[in-house]
Amino acid sequence: MHILGRISGYVQDVTGFSRPAKLVLLSCLLISPGYAPFVVLFNLYLKCLGYGEDFIGDLTSVTALATLLTALVMGLLGDRVSRRWLFRIGVAMSGSGLAARSLLTSRAGLLASTAVAGISFPLWHIAYVPLLSAYSREEERTHLFSVVAATWLVTGVLGSALAGVLPGFYAALAGVQPDGIPAYRFALLVGTGFYGLGLLPLPFLPGEKKQQQDESAERPTTPSRVVSGQIAAFTAVTALLAFGEGMILPFLNLFFKEQLGAEASTIGLTFAGAKMIAFAATFLVPALTQRWGQVRTATSLRLAFLPFLAGLALAPSFGLAVPFYYAWSALWNMTIPAVRTFQMALIPEKRRVRVTSLAGQGSGVAQSLAGAVAGALAGRLILRLGYPTVYLLTIPFFLVGTLVYYVAFRRYERKGMTTAR
Repeated sequence: MHILGRISGYVQDVTGFSRPAKLVLLSCLLISPGYAPFVVLFNLYLKCLGYGEDFIGDLTSVTALATLLTALVMGLLGDRVSRRWLFRIGVAMSGSGLAARSLLTSRAGLLASTAVAGISFPLWHIAYVPLLSAYSREEERTHLFSVVAATWLVTGVLGSALAGVLPGFYAALAGVQPDGIPAYRFALLVGTGFYGLGLLPLPFLPGEKKQQQDESAERPTTPSRVVSGQIAAFTAVTALLAFGEGMILPFLNLFFKEQLGAEASTIGLTFAGAKMIAFAATFLVPALTQRWGQVRTATSLRLAFLPFLAGLALAPSFGLAVPFYYAWSALWNMTIPAVRTFQMALIPEKRRVRVTSLAGQGSGVAQSLAGAVAGALAGRLILRLGYPTVYLLTIPFFLVGTLVYYVAFRRYERKGMTTAR
């Protein structure tokens, strides 16, 4: 009943959000299941094309470097450009890049289409968090970002499950192998079609309103040098965490298939199950941040997932690895709304696109640069050392990044610079 009460409260929160915020949420709801087949199947598709982990790592690096280039430009220009238009253009270009990745098979074609997808992804990903902030009140943002995280997760469940069954569905229709190139390509193209649906709500987004004057008046002006130091700290922490993440996530489907012998359909269902558990866990985030604050919540959750990451790396079978993966994934995803809410509360409105472009999770400069290095390095280390050793090597990066985050930002939480509802 307690969980049902929280879900009911979340439904009431969603109905209370502004119409523009709901449109952004709807777009995210449509984008997420479209991208899921690429997470589940694209590396398996590349293996069928005859490419190894080294080239897969190189593609990961190309994505990250292309994202880095765009994020750098956005860091300089993002606060002067309409976030609404960045979101629109980014979704359209990103969908086109994914379509090209589904159809092109040569090294040059894959590298070029990956670059397009990498360049366009941060256009919308950097813009949507500040855009949601502009479309919302400060006191509702913890719940708003929790709903956003939950939206990504629940639609990712559907997308991952769909990705797992689409190759088999096409194989039954066309009389081909479910683990072959045509079946995987069909699933990727279906995903691209869903991704394109994310464009439908975007023509109806209004221009962003400036932050209310009383909001800025309630918070004393922070000196520019202090804000710059805060952004630098966010960037350093993101780089450390992203290096560890970049050595794990791009290869996770291959880890399950090549190391532990799972089938593609099973991998899709496993990813879906992880997102379902993470979705349920996000309902706890507002209560945790109200009790502990955003900084202590994010720090505790990041420390808590380290033993589960070690268990995932050392698991001798797929059945034993899955519970460790579920726990690690849930704890990792729970940190996202806490960190984003704290970041948007701490950084002044006019610098929010800049901090998102430099230190944003998934698309910032730090994430991209660390991911580029990690992807290229991990692909080669996996061939030499194996998956378990490489995954264990990520733990120090997560640990140091977590401790730096706590030391850098705990003082601001004590001073009441974050908001919890």
